[in-house]
Amino acid sequence: MCVIFAILFWLTAVPRVTRTSFQLARSDNIPAIEIRFNKPVRRKEIIKSLSPEVPGIWIFEDPLYATHLYRKVAFYPYTRLTPGTFYKIRLSGIRNFLNNKSSIYTYNFKTPGVSDVSDRFLPTGGKE
Repeated sequence: MCVIFAILFWLTAVPRVTRTSFQLARSDNIPAIEIRFNKPVRRKEIIKSLSPEVPGIWIFEDPLYATHLYRKVAFYPYTRLTPGTFYKIRLSGIRNFLNNKSSIYTYNFKTPGVSDVSDRFLPTGGKE
């Protein structure tokens, strides 16, 4: 009986974001933005946005069962994000598997500026 209540709680509680990270997922070194949830979400209910807008694609990944019960969504931009820019990710309509209460998640970040990026790749040592 306790197992049934545990499963029902797991399926009925509103999912939370557990981690937002940037991963180099492609050979062109353009990072993907990954958002992980603590439990499966109803992917068709979620409204995803990145502001300012960037061309790219949102993909649900990491299913618990074949093509269902996803716990991760990733944004794959087609181009690099603009250096020194503030971005805002917004996910609304985050619902659990049984489709009750929903929540909203926002995440703000700033990309490194041009000087921040170029400083990392400056050669060190003497003159050539």
